[in-house]
Amino acid sequence: MKHVAFAKTALAVAALAAAMGGAQAGTLYIGGWNTGTVYSVDLTAQSVTPLVGGFSQISGMEGIGNDLYVFTQSNDVVSKIDPTTGATLTTYNLGALGINVTGEGTFAMHSDLTGFTSSSSGSVGTYYTFDLNANTATNIGTGISFDGVDYAPNGVLYGLTQSPSTPGGSELRIIDPMTGTTQLVGSTGISSSALAGLVVADGDFIAAIGSSLYRIDPFTAAPTFLFDAGIGDISGAAFLGSTNPGEDPNPNPMPEPMSLALLGLGLAGLGASRRFSKK
Repeated sequence: MKHVAFAKTALAVAALAAAMGGAQAGTLYIGGWNTGTVYSVDLTAQSVTPLVGGFSQISGMEGIGNDLYVFTQSNDVVSKIDPTTGATLTTYNLGALGINVTGEGTFAMHSDLTGFTSSSSGSVGTYYTFDLNANTATNIGTGISFDGVDYAPNGVLYGLTQSPSTPGGSELRIIDPMTGTTQLVGSTGISSSALAGLVVADGDFIAAIGSSLYRIDPFTAAPTFLFDAGIGDISGAAFLGSTNPGEDPNPNPMPEPMSLALLGLGLAGLGASRRFSKK
C-alpha cells in the first residue's frame, strides 16, 4: 500500500543521509580523456599526481577493495589496476558480451562484478547491465545521455547527464538499472559540452565537469566548486579506501528508487540538515 511504500522510502532516505554524514575520507582518483592517464587527487592541497598512463579514451572508473577498475570506451575493456604500482592485473572485455559504448560512455560496478554502463553520444544514451562473473550483458534500452554514473552506499544508481541532452546544465538523476527509467534530483546549472564523471562515497558526491571538480548536494544537485585539475576533460572518477563505498555487492537497493528522488526533493528539512559542508 502507498503508506507502507512511503515509510520504507523515508527510512531509505534517512539511511543514506546518515551513512553519508558519518563517512571517513578515502583516496580519490580521476581519469583524463585527453591524457589517457589515471591520477590520484589531493582535495586539500588541490593537486593531482599521475599514477599510470597509456589508456585510450577512459570512460569510467570504479574503486573496489584495494583495486581500481578503469573502463576504456575505445575497446569496451575494463582493466583492473594496482593503485600502488599502476600495473594491470587483469582485463574484462565488455565488447565480447555485446556491449558497444560510443561517445564518452559511463561505467559503474559492484564488488560482485555486476554493474551498469551506457553510451553517451549526443542527447540519447543506450543502457546496459552486465555480470562479469557470468559473462552476460543486457541491453535495457535508451534514454537520457549520461557522462558519469555511480552507486551510492545504499545501492541506488546516480547519473550525471551530458549537458547537450539537458540544456539547463548537467543534471543529477536516479537511474533504475533494471528498466532504464530515470528521475530528476536537480540541475547543477553547469552547462558544458565537455565530458564528465561522478563518484559517490565517503560522505561526498564528487562530480567532474570538464577539467573541474565539484562537490554535489545529493538532495538538490547544487554544486560547490573545488578546483580545476588542469588535465583537460576528466572522464572518470573513483574512491579507494572508503568506509561507505558505493560498490558493495548489491546491498539491497532501497524500494521504489523513483519515489526516493521525489521524497528526497520534498523533504526540504531533511535535505538541508544533511547537506555536505567542506571542512
